[in-house]
Amino acid sequence: MALSDKKKQAKKQRKQAKRKKVLASKARGAWGGGAKAAAIQYAGFPLHEALGADALDEGITNLVLSRRAPDGSIGAGVFLVDTYCLGVKDAFFTLFGNEEKYAEFKDNLTASNPAPLVSHHPSCFRKLLEGAIDYARDLGFSPHKDYKSAAPMLGDIEAAPCPERFEYGKDGQPLFISGPHDSPARVRTVIDTLERRCGSGNYQFVSYIDGMLD
Repeated sequence: MALSDKKKQAKKQRKQAKRKKVLASKARGAWGGGAKAAAIQYAGFPLHEALGADALDEGITNLVLSRRAPDGSIGAGVFLVDTYCLGVKDAFFTLFGNEEKYAEFKDNLTASNPAPLVSHHPSCFRKLLEGAIDYARDLGFSPHKDYKSAAPMLGDIEAAPCPERFEYGKDGQPLFISGPHDSPARVRTVIDTLERRCGSGNYQFVSYIDGMLD
């Protein structure tokens, strides 16, 4: 890839990360501490759709689980999942007054996602989430603090019916991909944790340098 193409790609990645951060900030600001209560309420409504990348267990991707209320409003639990290392990196619950607003949100989220979002069976959605969390916990990492606010949206969905087998890590080892917004202190903490749990040479690490993966 030419240097100019790399710069364009890095600029696009920064723009997408900023858009995703704004979306999450707006959602949290709208609900504050009431997000979990709202998610519990919407968990009782019929499932609208479960969206994720075509291959759910290939790296870092957004997962969206939405439910529709009788009044036409749509509640959505959004999860940024890292199957390579950290499990649930981010999560939040948000509410849309109608299908049009929800569709706009999906378009914006799709633009920031590494891969197109497609429909999945909800049982596989839960199975992947729980597997990613278990894998990350075994490495010493807990789900994002807002996971508890969005998790009620899973409701009574069971993971057992999912026929798929998911793999965690990359090539048999944890792979930590630091994001463009990760501070040096955060990166150091993750690496130190992997060093203690896995030992030198038993994990992989990819970082952003000047907006590009190194």
